[in-house]
Amino acid sequence: MRKFALLLTLFFTLAPFAESPPGGNSVFPLSEVKPGMIAKGFSVFKGEEISSFEAEVIDIQQIGAIREPMIICRLKGPFFEKNGVIAAMSGSPLYIGDKFLGAVAMGWSFSKEPICGITPAEQMTALYVKKTGGGSGTELPARGASDLTAYLDAITAEDRLTTCLPRMLEAKGFSLSYGGGEKKLSPADIKPGSVIGVQLLQGDVELTAFGTVSSVNGGESLAFGHSFFGLGDVDFPVVKGRISAILPSLLFSFKIAAAGDEIGRMTYDSPYGIVLENGKRARTLPVEISYEKSDGTKEYKLIRIVRHPMLSGMLLETALRLVHENLEGTGGNLHLALDGLEFGFEGGRTVAVPPQRFGGEAAPDTMTAFIAETYSLLTQNVYRKEKPEGVKVSLRAFKGREEGKLLEIRALSSSVRKGDAIELDAAFAPFEGEKTVHRITIPTEGLPAGEIRVVAGDGLSVYKRAAAGLGEVASDFGSLCAALSGMPRGGRLAYAVLAEREAVYYGGRRVPDLPPSLEAGLPSAREGSIAKNAERVLAGPLEGPDTGYFSGLLEVKVNIREKESK
Repeated sequence: MRKFALLLTLFFTLAPFAESPPGGNSVFPLSEVKPGMIAKGFSVFKGEEISSFEAEVIDIQQIGAIREPMIICRLKGPFFEKNGVIAAMSGSPLYIGDKFLGAVAMGWSFSKEPICGITPAEQMTALYVKKTGGGSGTELPARGASDLTAYLDAITAEDRLTTCLPRMLEAKGFSLSYGGGEKKLSPADIKPGSVIGVQLLQGDVELTAFGTVSSVNGGESLAFGHSFFGLGDVDFPVVKGRISAILPSLLFSFKIAAAGDEIGRMTYDSPYGIVLENGKRARTLPVEISYEKSDGTKEYKLIRIVRHPMLSGMLLETALRLVHENLEGTGGNLHLALDGLEFGFEGGRTVAVPPQRFGGEAAPDTMTAFIAETYSLLTQNVYRKEKPEGVKVSLRAFKGREEGKLLEIRALSSSVRKGDAIELDAAFAPFEGEKTVHRITIPTEGLPAGEIRVVAGDGLSVYKRAAAGLGEVASDFGSLCAALSGMPRGGRLAYAVLAEREAVYYGGRRVPDLPPSLEAGLPSAREGSIAKNAERVLAGPLEGPDTGYFSGLLEVKVNIREKESK
């Protein structure tokens, strides 16, 4: 069984008849629906012209775990015998006489007969009065770290999984397209049976879900006959659609569609359909992308994404991936420099993340995931959820692989006198080329006597290790922004100086450097929550020499001696 909101399509000779749907909003009661009744349906199969077709009622079934009533119908005629139920017919209204029976909502893959499920009109038209039954969002994966520690875990994970939103959307029948540019608002006279599209991405990359209008009531209308993503209240752009052709398929035939001007916005996402408001523009988030290609040419892209806590991060990742694939293709022999990443928020606050580098076999994946994770942290954190106003991204692509390896970090002396410098050699092997040795010099002024650790590696790994040593690394939105802005730049050897310390955890939080009298007053905290080897940050993270992209972390211990007395 498969829901279909959406589309792609074929040329046909045996098409349904062009005809206008009946006016008015009278509803045919579900209690009076009987097997054998013949209903007349309306949908677009070519261009923007609404055509009629016939459907025979087979039965009423209780569908799904919550046992919702669904009218089972067989579409009639040679056209449907050839093509079956067609994706993006979703929402096509059916009438008995001049009364609204319901809307096409689902079909069955590989079906030998054009049998579909119809959402009853009573359930759909109730949405005009009371918006209920939405807001679960169960069709979407969880996304976004809530604090800096989880964020650092996500962006430094070696097996980091990227969001497969394009595949999710294509599986539901979405249509991907490039180009289009800025949409103008042109309210249209839509009718039951008209084709419309809900756009998640607008501008130089478009991502549109096409379906059919089911009912019109003044400035509002209903479409799809089933949920979009089950999100409840939303504010998504709606565009006029145009069908080029119907493409038959043994799996599921579909409509090939194109998006036109913006005609309104989607305001609600319910299991029984979506609610549209004609003539009102959705408030989207602008994403400006400056991209220098590997051949030195520069491109500028402007994309708008919908604002939603469960979707925006994934859509930002999708938009960046599509721009990269459009400009550089899908080959893996590239590395990328993120020269600029800036987030704007209401009130004029901006957060800029230091430049980063991405290489290896999955450079585009790790780059887009890094940006999306950063956006999700800023908008979904546990401190304050600021309202974003825009995102600016500056990227450069380079031919060839870049994925060096830090081979060794070695102290020239394992023990130094306080006042003398600590000197270390870091051996680094690039992806191609000879091994290099980088000298790191660390002053001991301000460092305590005793054993210290120097950790060296890529900037994100060193930052993650140092952040763990800080305990409470962010306590509010301001310190979270400062922590992001203070990350080391990518493509450099970074290092930090750490030392051990005893610390107490109380109520799940680190309470560092407690005086003995206070520590004695927390026996329950000491009994299983003292971290005997917790680290504190003495210096860093600091940026060392430019190495190009690599990942990994090494450490070395050095003893600092007190100065000998004269």
